[in-house]
Amino acid sequence: MLLRKFLAVSAMTVLASSIVFAQDASESIATAPLPANLDGTWNYTVNLPGSTCSIQGGCTIKITGNAGKYILPIGNNSLFLIDAYSTPNRGKPVITIIQTAQPGTPITYNSALVGRLDDPQTITGSFIDVDNNRATFRLEKQ
Repeated sequence: MLLRKFLAVSAMTVLASSIVFAQDASESIATAPLPANLDGTWNYTVNLPGSTCSIQGGCTIKITGNAGKYILPIGNNSLFLIDAYSTPNRGKPVITIIQTAQPGTPITYNSALVGRLDDPQTITGSFIDVDNNRATFRLEKQ
């Protein structure tokens, strides 16, 4: 009986410490710096017919930290929320970008982009929006 209580307490201690470790790991991932400096001005193209951004030079995004805003087209209130995930010594970092409205403005359009940081100047990947339009995108740092 004493052995059974000891094992139960030991198992609970191991479980509790693994939960704390998982929380610590998720917090460190969430606050980890981007694997590359994405700050700057990026030309944005998406191969979606009829989109302003399907024409090279039609769209430009200014990224600072984990957020970006359109420079072109002028007056577009989209906000880009950016996260990057990397595995040391394995492949290129994966980048996720959520396009939504800036705080205080009505949301009229959302999209999600997921891609790869091919090199410090280029991000390529897939695009999907609220209307289920699917395409590929390319960001090139100026």
